Amino acid sequence: MRRKRFETPTGRAVMLAASLGIAACGSGTTHPASTSTSTSTSTSVSDSGSGSGTLYAGVELTFSTIGTNPASPSLSVVLAQVARGGAPVSGATIELVATDGTALSPAESASTPGSYQTSNFTWQPGWHLAITSASGHLEASIDAPGKTTITTPAMNATVSAGPIEFQWSDAWAKKAQSAWVSPCCGLSTVKLTDTGSGSVQTMAPGGVFTLYRQDVTSLAGGVANSFASATTSNGVLLTVE
Repeated sequence: MRRKRFETPTGRAVMLAASLGIAACGSGTTHPASTSTSTSTSTSVSDSGSGSGTLYAGVELTFSTIGTNPASPSLSVVLAQVARGGAPVSGATIELVATDGTALSPAESASTPGSYQTSNFTWQPGWHLAITSASGHLEASIDAPGKTTITTPAMNATVSAGPIEFQWSDAWAKKAQSAWVSPCCGLSTVKLTDTGSGSVQTMAPGGVFTLYRQDVTSLAGGVANSFASATTSNGVLLTVE
């Protein structure tokens, strides 16, 4: 498959690694099986790609922040033979090349065969993925939303119980395929449309409310349910009365 050519939007933020130490009450990113093309307003696009059709690949790019604290993006890749949950694929060569030419090569976990990770890199609007192993190969292009910032409510704000409006922005003025808020206090996840605002139910005593925005690419070169996701999130700590 021919590699996609990406153009990088202006104003790209470079985030430094930091330990946040604040835990949210809700759940994290999802693991979808397939998706449609992203509705990004920039020029980078997803392409489900091609490959041998013999590998399961689950590829997750994440960029999470709490308030205005800087954070480090991370990459996690799980490879298996024939099907999801199959025999782990060790010794694979994995490379993601970003819009600015930066290449990521995640290392395999010494304790978990078939699991590869890396972190401390610059978040980019698009990536070209290439995986090669003795069990097969695949490649694809991955679109990513920009850094997510919740503009309302403010970090550490005190709000009244009930529905409140969340407002947010994307660092590159992009729109993600899906968006949701994972609230605290046992409340259910709230699915939203990535329009920049949405209503979220709150209840006392409050906690961390995290907004997730995600693009997902099905990997045509892998077996069923192979995917690559790019998720950015931002959380705010609220006191609810």
